[in-house]
Amino acid sequence: MEVAGLVLGAIPILITAVEGYKKTSRFAKLAIGKRACIRNLANALSEHRVILVEVLWKLHRDSGAKTITHADQELLKSLDDTAIQRHFREYLGEDTYVALIGKLDRSRTTISVIAKYIATLVAGLEVPTDELKKIMQTNEAQKPKQLDLMRRFKTGLREGEIKAAIKELDDAIDSIRGLTDIACENRQHVVDNSPKAKKLAGTLHRVRRLANKLHIAIGRSWRVGCHTKHDTKLFLEDHLGTAADDLSLAKKASLSSSVTFRLVFEAKASPSSTVWHETTVQVMDDTDDFNDSLDAIACSQSSEPRRKTAFAIPDITSPTSDIDMTLIADICAAIAVVKSNNVGVTFIVAGNRQFGFICQEEDTLLPCYFFGSEISLQTLLLSGVPPGFRGPLIPLRAQMLLAFRLALNLLQLLQTRWIQKAWSKDSIYFPISVAAATPDFSRPFVSIQFDDQSNGPAGPPHAVELRMAILELGILLLEIWHLETFEQWCERALGVKCKPPSAENFNIRHMLASAWLADKSNQPLEFYRKATFYCISGIDNGEAGGGGAQGDKTGFWGELCQNVIEPLSQNCRL
Repeated sequence: MEVAGLVLGAIPILITAVEGYKKTSRFAKLAIGKRACIRNLANALSEHRVILVEVLWKLHRDSGAKTITHADQELLKSLDDTAIQRHFREYLGEDTYVALIGKLDRSRTTISVIAKYIATLVAGLEVPTDELKKIMQTNEAQKPKQLDLMRRFKTGLREGEIKAAIKELDDAIDSIRGLTDIACENRQHVVDNSPKAKKLAGTLHRVRRLANKLHIAIGRSWRVGCHTKHDTKLFLEDHLGTAADDLSLAKKASLSSSVTFRLVFEAKASPSSTVWHETTVQVMDDTDDFNDSLDAIACSQSSEPRRKTAFAIPDITSPTSDIDMTLIADICAAIAVVKSNNVGVTFIVAGNRQFGFICQEEDTLLPCYFFGSEISLQTLLLSGVPPGFRGPLIPLRAQMLLAFRLALNLLQLLQTRWIQKAWSKDSIYFPISVAAATPDFSRPFVSIQFDDQSNGPAGPPHAVELRMAILELGILLLEIWHLETFEQWCERALGVKCKPPSAENFNIRHMLASAWLADKSNQPLEFYRKATFYCISGIDNGEAGGGGAQGDKTGFWGELCQNVIEPLSQNCRL
């Protein structure tokens, strides 16, 4: 690291020399173009020093080296400390450390070339030299004296050479900064699970269990033969209020005896004949007292806000239990009755994953968000901003909320039958608002097809490999931030065609996603970038690296909450 000290020590001397020369009459006699070049050279030297200082402070901070202040002399002194040099070498690894020294040496060489033409501006130097240490020693000895402002640049330094020197300065510091950034990022420590993150992980586990229970109950209630296709659209909502309430999950979990999911049931008899119905379903926890749960439903429904667009859910069959719960054996038949009656009911899932309803004393009106039209995130990104449209395709606030909801719901639904493949842009849909004829970005949903196999166990509930699901979430976050598809970026920036998600293509997609995250253009906000980084690379340094990615470590889920959900929720509150 001595080479960095030489560069940092010499640059201020050279800047002072150039600034002094700019005040002389000889400078005023130069051609306008050359004067501009000399000014640019002084600015480039100054920027080179500032960026190099910031890079070295970053290396100190991220590596956990001895804390130093922003004083230049303390920083220079630390670079000569053999203990700190050894610490940097251990932190970066031998290969990366040697590469960094090589890039710093390139910076020293560039400064030396410039110094050869500027050094005679420094008092005490009669002969041009590119030895930075000699320049610094001479300057130290001549500090009490004034610069000889009559001295000048070597006459052979042409305007083109000055421009070339400036470019080399910029290239050298960009190379140093790029290597340091990616090295520190790849060694970024995964944040340990906080008590809050552990509580969130436990609550998400409960939601996951109830979501799987809902899927099984719906599968049992579709009847084969009435329609050619049965779908259920599941809105990706913030069931926990984490975006608004700072992850106050323990209290929420203790007060809630059920989880409410908003769904759209859809049945198709032909491409032109589709029946759909939007509703909410409250799924009871098996461990809760059922009567208490029903009371909680009645209270929550009575406080539901009324809106202009609404529908009523009627009675379907006569009660079959002492607690007035009516089981539903055929969802399509239930929807048909719903559309022809006006009796308020609440759909529930309770007991042995049985799907049913309870009657309400009054009509219960629920807000309706789905009107039969939808558009996928993939279609939006590929179509881009339409002509004449003002503003971004997705407003920044909507981007932050969308990213948060996707991440939160992915963790709520992973290892359940709701996720049959890793989520990507073609998995996410938005309802089309009738009033504005635009996507409602606050209501993302996924669509799951139920066929005759859904009435029984539809295969293992966690067929999706978790590490792949988290990587694809990171890619989704990048696509939402940049409003560009992964495939478009790979072809535009790298000239390569990206392969689709699969176990065979995991490594290449991981490498390309890391390259996109490292791209300096339009960098995400700090918290957003932190969550994205963890999904793409940080997960490999945490619990997942030791087997947590297979879902057999509780620490893995807490780690996901700490490093993905918490940062994204912070973004929503900015």
